[in-house]
Amino acid sequence: LIFIAFDATIPSFAYNEIDLAKFKALNACEGCDLNEANLSGAYLHGANLNGADLSGVNFSGATLSTANLSGVDLSGATLEDAKIRYANLSDAILEDANLSGADLSGADLSGATLEGAKLVGANLRFANLEGASLVGADIRGADFRGANLSGADLSGTNLNSAKLSDTNLSDVNLSGADLRGADLHGVDLRTTNLYEAYLRDANLSGVDLRTTYFSKANLSGVN
Repeated sequence: LIFIAFDATIPSFAYNEIDLAKFKALNACEGCDLNEANLSGAYLHGANLNGADLSGVNFSGATLSTANLSGVDLSGATLEDAKIRYANLSDAILEDANLSGADLSGADLSGATLEGAKLVGANLRFANLEGASLVGADIRGADFRGANLSGADLSGTNLNSAKLSDTNLSDVNLSGADLRGADLHGVDLRTTNLYEAYLRDANLSGVDLRTTYFSKANLSGVN
């Protein structure tokens, strides 16, 4: 007897295909498993994905404005150049996510975890990041003007050339942060921790520094 073996490769998906179909049909799928799905360029304005597993999802160039993304897992996801204006991302997990160039203006990121995330050139104007953790994040050139960062942890972040004027930085941890060339004009830093922060050539004009913790900070060339 001769046995002939056939290698029938069955495509496998990390995400749940039924969940993905449901989401595409309804623009809503709370608690769904869309892990590693490709939704680049998709128009998902006002989508409801509360508590969903979106880890590794490709949302590059997608529109997620006003979407409910509260408590979602977006770790390792790609949201480069995505439009996420006024979205609810409270308590979301965005560890190691790529949000470079994304528009997050007015978004609610309170309590969110963005450790190791990439937000180069992102727009976070008037966003709420109260109590968020951005430890080790790359935030070069990001625009935080008018944002609320009170109680956030930005230790070890790269904020080189970031725009932080009129930002609420009360009780923020910026220890070891790279703030070279950052614009902090008019910011209240009285309760901010800047231990070992690098502030070379930063703009601190009009800043209240009366009780700021500056131990071992580099202030060369500060305006």
